[in-house]
Amino acid sequence: MMTRSKAKTFDEWVEYYEQKTGDKYKCPNGYRVYYLPDRGFAQIARSGEMLLIYIVCGDGKFWHDFAEALAMAMGCDALGSICTRAPLPYIRFWGWKVEKTENTEGFFRFVQLYEINFVQKPLRFWLFK
Repeated sequence: MMTRSKAKTFDEWVEYYEQKTGDKYKCPNGYRVYYLPDRGFAQIARSGEMLLIYIVCGDGKFWHDFAEALAMAMGCDALGSICTRAPLPYIRFWGWKVEKTENTEGFFRFVQLYEINFVQKPLRFWLFK
């Protein structure tokens, strides 16, 4: 967990993100940036009944819980994210259960995940690789 001693300005988090990933930071149209100095930032957008998480930098556990709470507050029944790394370690880390896996022309892999969240309401997760 991050502490106040680990707090960074938004620009410092962006610099950290760019150094760690080698990618240039940008926020896609329609996404909103949520930022806390001691937690980092997340880019999140709504698409119908799904909340989409684009980039998370910093405290991933915090931003997972934040996105889950935001999805429920907005009446969404699903979260979706693009995983640029191997998805199986994330699936194990979060304790998710795989309901369905799809392979579309060998390019994209869609994994539907399910958990009962902290208010005992089902919430679907889609992890796109």
